[in-house]
Amino acid sequence: MTIFQSPLTALPLLAAAVLSVCGASLKRGHILSFLGGLCWAAGTVSALVEGAALDEVLIVTLALLLASTGFWRGAGR
Repeated sequence: MTIFQSPLTALPLLAAAVLSVCGASLKRGHILSFLGGLCWAAGTVSALVEGAALDEVLIVTLALLLASTGFWRGAGR
């Protein structure tokens, strides 16, 4: 994937993944998820400016969306 070749794009997207997972894991982690969303936006804009394909950006976006749902915690929580 060409989206992760530049550190200016990879670092915000990796930070977004970590913050989204941490925010979804904690009961009161809404600020972490918000910060993850801001990092995702910065990484997406950086990737599109550097010429990444839109389908690669959408794959990363769907992965981060899945991570932010907290599917591993189960339906009862």
